[in-house]
Amino acid sequence: MPETNDGWFREIDSKDTISVSLKVSKKLFEGKSKFQDIKIIRNPEFGNVLILDDGFQTTEFDEFLYHEMLVHVPMATHPNPQEVLIVGAGDGGALRETLKHPVKKVVMVELDGKVIDVSKKFLPSLSNGAFEDKRAEVIVGDGADYMAKCKNRFDVIILDLTDPIMDEAKNLYTPVFFKNLFGALKADGVFSMQGGCKFFRSDLIKNYSFVPVSQFFPITKVYLCDIPAYGTTWPLIIGSKKHDPEKPRTLKISGLKCYNTDYHKAAFKLPNFLAQALYG
Repeated sequence: MPETNDGWFREIDSKDTISVSLKVSKKLFEGKSKFQDIKIIRNPEFGNVLILDDGFQTTEFDEFLYHEMLVHVPMATHPNPQEVLIVGAGDGGALRETLKHPVKKVVMVELDGKVIDVSKKFLPSLSNGAFEDKRAEVIVGDGADYMAKCKNRFDVIILDLTDPIMDEAKNLYTPVFFKNLFGALKADGVFSMQGGCKFFRSDLIKNYSFVPVSQFFPITKVYLCDIPAYGTTWPLIIGSKKHDPEKPRTLKISGLKCYNTDYHKAAFKLPNFLAQALYG
């Protein structure tokens, strides 16, 4: 059991060899949806923490690192994104960041409506009113099914998914899924997604994400961001039909705590072991 008698919550790696631990100062919520176990704990440093199926998802303290890099890198890669699709992201952080751009429409499809409800109550700073924005359409449903019905519609697609080792996500890391993703984007479309742990599960990055994406997208690259709650630097994947993600336009968004153009470009500079594993 990840929660121990000494007041710590430990996320244990699937290989059962390592863990990431946070001290629990208070248990705020514990419940079960149709799809997964949901917990909210409070930690003195990280604030409120969302845990799904005993895995850390996001925290009040460091969520901006992940959400800003997940969203603004593809948005800055595209010259003029107007319609955006977000799959997953029930905590609202990706929706919040996307709506900082002058977009016309953002469709967010989250499988588990309970994650949205719990996040609104215990992590309101993540969405920060984004769910009420008139440009946002929030759908509780299967993102893969929704995307399969869309053809040549979106400028940018952002996938905020759990790892492929999770049962509810396995159908989202298949050639059919990435083919439908490619088809849902316009001729110069761009998408991004999280890749998994670069140190201990680099096989997941390559086999479940990088290789399947590169089979459809002529430009497929990995970039990095820091996520303290995950215990390491985390890889993200970007696929682009036309635009080079290493040549971003300059964003005119104030108040960002992580993203800037120089950091965007630097994020694509990979350590040797990871570059060799991915690119050969």
